Amino acid sequence: MRARRGTPEWKARVAEGRRRAGEARRRERAYRRELLRVAPSDLLALASGDFDAVRPELMPLVEAGADEAAALLLALGGTQNASPQRTIAAQDFGRLGAVLRGLLLRWAQTNDPEVASRIATIASARRGLLALVGLDEHRTEKSLEEYLRERAAQTSAGAAIDAEAVPQAAPAAEAAPCGDGTRDDGGQEPAS
Repeated sequence: MRARRGTPEWKARVAEGRRRAGEARRRERAYRRELLRVAPSDLLALASGDFDAVRPELMPLVEAGADEAAALLLALGGTQNASPQRTIAAQDFGRLGAVLRGLLLRWAQTNDPEVASRIATIASARRGLLALVGLDEHRTEKSLEEYLRERAAQTSAGAAIDAEAVPQAAPAAEAAPCGDGTRDDGGQEPAS
């Protein structure tokens, strides 16, 4: 027989049910947090490229890094047109991207300044790799006539800029003495 609503027995049963449900929710949240936790061993596996050692929960980090490397290789003209050095740099860029994402998750969990320093280091290394492979490089095939036409346009534009009035430095004879044996233009004062 059930207790009537509002009685002390009923209130105790409801309180016990809520306590059990709360404990179950807390256990479930802790379990999910642990699954998404990026452990130092995961970061080592990401950095080494041993993706078999990475937990399945962290595979999206690896896949995002691989996608970045593929996009960079595609921008470089594909694996057939990219040099082996650029291919390796693009693969390293992808690996560093996976590690960077892992470190960002780790920093969000711990707010550790040492992890933040590692993040800055890896971001800098990624910028260096982009500079190495040619961050702004856009190659297009042009005929000789197109190239000469563009070059002539650049040269005529440069000549127009050179023709504008540009302030000139004072001639050496008009340079004022500084009093320490030199003139304003860097020359020596005449001996008196």
